[in-house]
Amino acid sequence: MPTISAVRSTSARPIRHDVGPALINAVNTIGPNTDNPTIDRMAENISANLKRSGVKDTRWAHELLYQMRGTHLGVAGDRARFIANVGKGVKLGVIGPRGQSTLLSKVGAAAKAQDNRSAVENSIIKNQPQPRSRDAFQMPWFRSGSGDTWPDVFKPAQTSQRTTQRSTAVQDKPRVDVPTPKLDATIESLDKATKVMPDGVIKSSLSTVKASLELARTAEKRGDKVAYVKAIGSLAENMTSTIGEVVKRFGQDPALAEQAATQLGKIAGLLGKGVKAVGFADDLSKVLRGQSLGGRPASNGDRADAAINLVTTFLGPVGTGVGMAKAKLQWCYQHIGIPAKQALTEYGLKGLFAGRSPEQMREQIRALPANDPKRAQWVISKLFSDTFKNTSSGFSQATASSLWETFKRRELGDLNQHMSFLNEHAKTKPGEDKMVDLMRTRVAEAYQRAALRFVDAQVADAKGSWPV
Repeated sequence: MPTISAVRSTSARPIRHDVGPALINAVNTIGPNTDNPTIDRMAENISANLKRSGVKDTRWAHELLYQMRGTHLGVAGDRARFIANVGKGVKLGVIGPRGQSTLLSKVGAAAKAQDNRSAVENSIIKNQPQPRSRDAFQMPWFRSGSGDTWPDVFKPAQTSQRTTQRSTAVQDKPRVDVPTPKLDATIESLDKATKVMPDGVIKSSLSTVKASLELARTAEKRGDKVAYVKAIGSLAENMTSTIGEVVKRFGQDPALAEQAATQLGKIAGLLGKGVKAVGFADDLSKVLRGQSLGGRPASNGDRADAAINLVTTFLGPVGTGVGMAKAKLQWCYQHIGIPAKQALTEYGLKGLFAGRSPEQMREQIRALPANDPKRAQWVISKLFSDTFKNTSSGFSQATASSLWETFKRRELGDLNQHMSFLNEHAKTKPGEDKMVDLMRTRVAEAYQRAALRFVDAQVADAKGSWPV
């Protein structure tokens, strides 16, 4: 059985006549109820285009469209045959990489939707009340030979007329579908949104989410709680997968990603706060839209935490204490977009400065009494080894203290002579020697200015190292 990975590794010829878009349009049209004449008509149009470009073998395209319908219907093996025929089109040089990727994602979404439908239908059948087995006394062989008269020894106990009427009323009561206004509105909104979206992985993923919503609606209308729980579980799983695709492709199409995030936010309201996908959707909303699902504006800290959660989950481990190569982080930024880049930069700087933002660090440094002779020695000691901790941004092994040591050697080399002088007069108390007092304040002020430059340098490095 051919696999997707096998198809992707197939060596393809140069594209002569790309029928990928035509196939994608045809595949989008096909559903479980598409009739044969419609499929034949679409297949003939594609075959005619291929033949005009010199491709003699076109039967695979015809088969591919029928196999898409079979995948919708759950026909065994049709998905594998579809994948194989896509590979054939790639080999012939008439399906490009983008068309190949889209076709494979669409058949995968159709297969997954069918699996979900089958699971719900099986659950519905399994949980239907079973008909009562006939009482042994009602079997024909227990009846007497004289019509419907029961032998006295086998006559069942008499039941009251009221009990019989109540039983009949229960059996004859028609089953009424439960109204599902929230699900109806969500499905309608998602349907409208996906119709205008360009073909691609995000649209296919949202279509799978929609299929799960429809299964949940069917189960709720029928009052099947077990099937409803299963459908909601599938919905949460498909939402998580879709959020991952949105994160990965945000840098390529921010507007589309934001549109998808809006739809996922609407669906999250149906799942309840305890579902993991709801937390991801809330993080996505904070990063892309600058506000939570509930409409509360997201602060810089909220946005940073949300971005790091998304990157950690969908793009690899990033966190405090985890060394990460700058090249990999750049790749993350390119694929998650500018808002997340800014949030991650703030997160990294906050980690570097032991939980303080750059502005908080500047305020702390400026507040040190460097010009006070009585406290200047304490300021020097504070700035020398205590202000910048042994903490990292999480994106590099370098710590703030090691970076500060390097910075001091480069920026404060001319203070060595002054430091030697102060070391010689370390026991001199403030007020005892004006020369020592003056030297202490000058060194403290020089350290203070250098520390502020160091903070600025780390901010510039964090913001300037990433692609815009």
